[in-house]
Amino acid sequence: MVYQTSSIVNIITLFLFVWSLSACTDPDPSPNKGTTTEPVSLSNVANDTPQSPQQPTVPTEQSPQQPTVPTEQSPQQPTVPTEQSPPTEATQTALSNCASQEQVSTIAGTGVVGAQDGIGIHATFNNPSAIVINAQKDTLYIADELNATIRQITCENNQYNVTTIAGTGIEGDNDGPAQEAQFYLPVALALDHPYLYIGDYRNNRVRTLNLETKTVTTLAGTGIAGYNDGSAQNAQFNGINGLTLGISGEIYVIDELNRRIRRIVCNPTCSVDTFAGDGALGSDNGPSNTASFAVPTDIVQASDGALYVTDWFDHTIRQINNDHVYPFAGSGQEGFGDGTLETAVFAHPRRIDFSNEQLYIADQGNHAIRVISLNNQTVYTLAGNGIANFSDGTRQEAMFSTPRGLTLDSEGAVYVSDSDNHRIRRIQIPENFEATTAAMKTK
Repeated sequence: MVYQTSSIVNIITLFLFVWSLSACTDPDPSPNKGTTTEPVSLSNVANDTPQSPQQPTVPTEQSPQQPTVPTEQSPQQPTVPTEQSPPTEATQTALSNCASQEQVSTIAGTGVVGAQDGIGIHATFNNPSAIVINAQKDTLYIADELNATIRQITCENNQYNVTTIAGTGIEGDNDGPAQEAQFYLPVALALDHPYLYIGDYRNNRVRTLNLETKTVTTLAGTGIAGYNDGSAQNAQFNGINGLTLGISGEIYVIDELNRRIRRIVCNPTCSVDTFAGDGALGSDNGPSNTASFAVPTDIVQASDGALYVTDWFDHTIRQINNDHVYPFAGSGQEGFGDGTLETAVFAHPRRIDFSNEQLYIADQGNHAIRVISLNNQTVYTLAGNGIANFSDGTRQEAMFSTPRGLTLDSEGAVYVSDSDNHRIRRIQIPENFEATTAAMKTK
């Protein structure tokens, strides 16, 4: 009974305490209200220990807050954009700056038939033929025969670059702006800046590409196959296959199917005459007007004024000098052999160029580049082994397939139109080539 009474008292006491707690807690602690009793911790209630009266919080004295003073900074300068160089443009340099270290290398063409411009090793050709280099030795011009276009190769940013500069790629005979002009088997080139002369084989015309105005005009020929001298507008040709500039500014023309050497002289109007050949199929030497050729394909003039002609069908090199035609190199038999002028043999020599008292010949049927020294009257092989194939490397290892064009720079290089390989090749001529080759042949 005592235990029950005590429990009842405790319950009543707890009830009264909770009620007083809720009564003392102010639900709206607004500053406008009177002083309120601080809430009591539940842990103290559980321990039932008396609490010391809570002292009012006395704020500690603080230094008066100083206004923030911004640190002095240098006045902000307006942003000045940094000067930047303009986008890098292609810088054209000498072709030799793009050359590899190989004795024989490919500078343009993939070997696949096509007409793609761009970086040399990605560009494509279709039977490139004649090739010439400008006086600055920084541009090659190529007659891309079966594409019916004129292409150029330059060295830009340490890589060769190919560009089509004339021709639509469709066979025709239109003159006009270079990109609208048309050709039909362009196979011959001669350069007298700014004029690039083009032997347009099937159109039977000599055409002119002005490299400054980018226009194509007809210099000579009616376009009708035939044989006629006279004014350039009335002259007729039949298969123009070779061109060269003479020392006095005249243009010599290989009129292949007429078996004659023609000449264009402009003073100031242009006229055409026959310089050598009587039109008969043959190999007679003698006075120029009675001499005969078989299939003449190219011509070049040496420093002494003598002209040299490749007679493709006779496998010989002929000389024209002092109004006479002479045999010069080749036995007349088809073959592949170096030696003296009389004993050396060729197989369809196609193109010829001259530099430093040496004649360079694209020996088409032997798939080789041959050299004739005018000083020691000897024929050498520069590159190619007589086998139609493709290979770069040393001169002894290199292989070509029907080379049909070549040109030389003044830094000891020969550029070759490797026609059936659809590539442009470069041969580095070794120092003392003539002496070294001659010594090798005596061992």
